[in-house]
Formats: sequence, C-alpha cells, structure tokens
Amino acid sequence: MTPCESIRPSLSEYVDRHLDVAQAGEVRAHLSICADCRGLADDLDRLRGVAQHLGTDNLDAPVAL
Repeated sequence: MTPCESIRPSLSEYVDRHLDVAQAGEVRAHLSICADCRGLADDLDRLRGVAQHLGTDNLDAPVAL
C-alpha cells in the first residue's frame, strides 16, 4: 500500500478535525510532501465550507417518506 492509499481514507476525518493528535500528525506530515493529497484535502475543505452554508431551511422531505 502506498502512503497516499493509506492516508486518503482519513482525509475527510482530518478536514472535519475528527482524528486524534497522532493520526492528524501523520496526515499533516504526508500533506506537507504530497501535492495530490493536499489538493484533495483542500477540495474536501472547500466542499465542507460550501455545505455548511447551504443550511437545511429549504429542504422538504420527499412525499414518499
């Protein structure tokens, strides 16, 4: 398994700050040397920010529920 393959499953949790200190440190160290994973983490962070601004005020449950 490559370093990227071992880190990528944790990127979402890293961006959401749900990793413990040791795991976050491993991800941070990898991101400091890997532009591809850093770009993916940046994309996830932007997506997280956009999703937070969407809110739930305009969401209606489907009729089938």
